[in-house]
Amino acid sequence: MEAALEAQPTLPPTAAQAEGEQGPPPPREPRAENRPEDPGTGSGEAGLTPSPGGPTGSEPPADPDYIYHIIFLGDSNVGKTSFLHLLHQDTFASGLTATVGVDFRVKNLLVDNKYYALQLWDTAGQERYHSMTRQLLRKADGVVLMYDVTSQESFAHVRYWLDCLQDAGCVGVVVLLLGNKMDCDEERQVSTEAGQQLAQELGLSFGECSAALGHNILEPMMNLARSLKRQEDLLKGSLVEVAPERPPKKAGCCS
Repeated sequence: MEAALEAQPTLPPTAAQAEGEQGPPPPREPRAENRPEDPGTGSGEAGLTPSPGGPTGSEPPADPDYIYHIIFLGDSNVGKTSFLHLLHQDTFASGLTATVGVDFRVKNLLVDNKYYALQLWDTAGQERYHSMTRQLLRKADGVVLMYDVTSQESFAHVRYWLDCLQDAGCVGVVVLLLGNKMDCDEERQVSTEAGQQLAQELGLSFGECSAALGHNILEPMMNLARSLKRQEDLLKGSLVEVAPERPPKKAGCCS
């Protein structure tokens, strides 16, 4: 996967890179070339169901309409890597190892007749990698803050991750609060109502999903893309063009 992007602070290699894959490109530039195509549906325990308003099968253009840098935050074992694997590969994979450092993927979406290239950064939940995560957050356009509905502890740590966002100086970042493992009814410790209440209190978008069953995987990302575009449009509309000041005329020698 190659993309010509701006320089990003050097980060330690991920587990995938240690096996010989090419390292992730830096996260941001106005346009990118040679975007990877999403593979077709493969075999697995779960696959994605296309949602109205956005395909996953059409070939994306080399020059997408919008490029956004999105960070996945949350404790270890909440399902960030499984969610991203399903989103990108269209199949669920059990037994994925914990992310070491950071991992990088690109997801191409067609939403409301506009092509989006979402640069998705999977961060490690372990505390020893948090300083690395803070570096990435400085250039985030959007954040998916994930917790496990079967773990009250991961839900309680949502405020910690939001503090990390604030410490990184992130202003105006679109945040989606996403509860994973909604299929585990018997083990559920965090109700949907509790998640909705917290999201409303903090001014975040909210959703629940199941990476194991493929439930509500595409829709949150499509809504996040819409929110990012809406915020970008508002920002552009608020900019006021200021005419450059003309330098004062110099008096002639005979004046």
